[in-house]
Amino acid sequence: MAKRCGRARELEELVREKRSWSMRIRREL
Repeated sequence: MAKRCGRARELEELVREKRSWSMRIRREL
């Protein structure tokens, strides 16, 4: 998990968003 460039950070943010999205859908379902 080395922070070499901002790309890794963007990826982490994307994963976080996906997780929250899946959690939201689960709650709605």
